[in-house]
Order: sequence, then structure tokens, then C-alpha cells
Amino acid sequence: MKRALRRAVERIASQYDDLEALAPLAGERVERVSGWSVGQHVEHLLKADATILRYFPAPDDPPFPPITPLGRFILLSGWIPRGKGKAPSATQPEAPSPESLLAQLAEIRSLFADVIAPAASLLEPQPIAKHPYFGGFNRAQWLRWVVVHHHHHAKIVRDVLRADPA
Repeated sequence: MKRALRRAVERIASQYDDLEALAPLAGERVERVSGWSVGQHVEHLLKADATILRYFPAPDDPPFPPITPLGRFILLSGWIPRGKGKAPSATQPEAPSPESLLAQLAEIRSLFADVIAPAASLLEPQPIAKHPYFGGFNRAQWLRWVVVHHHHHAKIVRDVLRADPA
């Protein structure tokens, strides 16, 4: 496995640990920072990851549009502008309980372990699914997207937890 890909896999595993630590704070919310609670940010990430990881063993039918220049920029820079995108309906969060988040996280960790096990498949260059805004991503690009997407929401959650709720 290439070094960058191995780092992405390790980073995602670490990010799942971070999400687990946030589960008890699921109800924390500061509306002026984000319309979503901490738990909703976590649930959104888990729903998005589940959608992504399900493509790994069973890709969509090609052809896919190529990755867009904006998609390339976001994957390379690791930066998503805040408040510019809208989560697809399948990844819209509800108001999850800490227990629900932990159960969802256990499922995602299992799915993640299953799809990264055949490491050679992660290097296949052809796109496996279309991102709603950024074109067709291959498996390695999807893993990079997971890292970037988690980082984006982690920054928002950090701002929520630092903010004065008044």
C-alpha cells in the first residue's frame, strides 16, 4: 500500500476514535456557530462514511464524470469552505443519542475494516462512484475525502465546544 494511502487509513481510524470521544457530548449545540449539534455532526459523518464505504465492494455502474477541478483542489488542500455545501438527504442527521452514535460507529468501524482489507483494490485508478459535487472518485480519492470531510466537521465541533452557549 502506498504511504499516502496508508496514512489516510491510519488517520481515518484515529478520527473514529475522536468521534467516539464526542458521543457523550451529542446534545451540545451553539446555534450561532452551527445549526447542528455535536451529535448531528458525528451522525452526518457516520452516514456519509457508510454511503461511501458501501461503494468499495460494489461500485456504481460507469461511466462517471471526471473529478472536477474543485474536487481536486479540496482533496489536495484538505480544506472545505464552511457553510457553502448542503449535505445530501441520505446524510442529513437526526438528533442522535450517545448510545445510537456508538452503535453506528461500531458498524462503520467494522465496514471500514472489511473494505480496506483487500489493500490492492484501494490502488485501482478507475472511479467507483460520483461525489454529488466533485465528480467521480476512485477508492483512494474517497478515502482522502473521508479524511478531509472529518477534519472539516471536527473544526466546526471544536468551535461549538469552545463557544460560550449564551
